[in-house]
Amino acid sequence: MQATTVLVTGASGGIGAAICQVLASRGATVILHYRSERTAAEAVREALPGVGHRTIQADLADPTQVLRLWQELAHYLVLGPDCCLAADLVD
Repeated sequence: MQATTVLVTGASGGIGAAICQVLASRGATVILHYRSERTAAEAVREALPGVGHRTIQADLADPTQVLRLWQELAHYLVLGPDCCLAADLVD
């Protein structure tokens, strides 16, 4: 998985944080999405092995923020079938 950049949604805790850890330990650069838990997302990012990991905030229920998210991601991702992992839970 070297030289792979992936987006993990819901990365500030739970399954999302665990996915980040596994991907980073396998050599991926991880972009950690969070909706409101910036401190938690930054803590997950700082605990990841490797370098170049980033956090990005967006409320995925807001189309304007989703558009902004993808515009920001365009700088980091090469889109492919395995570029996104969704870990958000719906209340």
